[in-house]
Amino acid sequence: MARWILICPNCAVRFSHSNIEPTAIHQSQRDPFHVVAKPKFSGGEKLVCPNCKVESVYEAFDLIYDAEETGPTAMG
Repeated sequence: MARWILICPNCAVRFSHSNIEPTAIHQSQRDPFHVVAKPKFSGGEKLVCPNCKVESVYEAFDLIYDAEETGPTAMG
């Protein structure tokens, strides 16, 4: 499943913020720019990195789209 991820500013580890529902992906395909709406953040969101345990404040622009990997594809 596709998801939104964040990168810890302290240790640079990527961690999951939230999953993206398939319906949101399908709706974005109707958009000529294929934009998937990001979750709303109200004045920043404090989260703790699961790796280094440092709390940081994240904004919506910090979210990175991570598509589901479907595995190797046949080339022929």
